[in-house]
Amino acid sequence: MLAKLGVEVSCSDIFGAWGSAWLDELALPRPYAGKVASLRQLTGWLTSEITALEQVTAGQLAGHDAYRAVQELPGIGPVLGAIIVAEVGDITRFRHPARLSSWAGLTPGTMSPMPR
Repeated sequence: MLAKLGVEVSCSDIFGAWGSAWLDELALPRPYAGKVASLRQLTGWLTSEITALEQVTAGQLAGHDAYRAVQELPGIGPVLGAIIVAEVGDITRFRHPARLSSWAGLTPGTMSPMPR
């Protein structure tokens, strides 16, 4: 919406402290000002809901060994860790790491094209 109005955004996190203060000072014409205010309110509500759900999930999985282990991988945080643990389920059903990789679709199949 800001781009549509030709407003250049000079911060990387428009919903952070600096971006929020900048948006507070921004004089936008109607109906854009109302729309931006509405979107900011919705973003705030969704952020607080996500935070609450992250805390509940982390609390439920706090004693789960696989949940802690998977988060040791680079790029895997609490949310993605919970998704992986939920998707994989009981890890002992895979006799070897290659079986898990195959199940997850991370290894090429026999019908995959050969690399060039």
